[in-house]
Amino acid sequence: MAAFDVLARLGVGTPPDLDLLRFGENALYAYRERGLVLRVARPQTRVEQVARTVEFVVRIAARGMEVTEPAAVSGLRQPVVTSTGVVTLWVYYEIDAGCRVTPRELGGLLRHFHDLAILEKDLVEPWEPFALIRARLDGARRDCIGQDLVDPCGVPEVGFGP
Repeated sequence: MAAFDVLARLGVGTPPDLDLLRFGENALYAYRERGLVLRVARPQTRVEQVARTVEFVVRIAARGMEVTEPAAVSGLRQPVVTSTGVVTLWVYYEIDAGCRVTPRELGGLLRHFHDLAILEKDLVEPWEPFALIRARLDGARRDCIGQDLVDPCGVPEVGFGP
């Protein structure tokens, strides 16, 4: 596993307990003991894409966006390329479960993010969500996942009455 390869480079002998935070576009694992989040990219992700993401976050943080930052780890250059994938390390912050934002606050954060992101457009590729979805559905079909689960047109309609 790519995360354990990176931990070995950090001198961690026995693989520690990592908490899976999220599994989506990337797998995010918390390594609370060291205050790190390991972000493992999908196998087909190019290292250049990951490097641009790290640089993008560094730049918008320098412009005043409050974001989690890449972790500075002595002797380790990010992104880390392993035999099984690309990994980045980020600073882990405990989440305040009682923290709530209003829709207005969230909108303000998104506006601020977009205002800063447009200044770094050289690092951002066009977002094509349907291309991602099509590729994942094709992969599911290749993996013989049931047609009823991967074909949105094959989902039976819910009817009322006889």
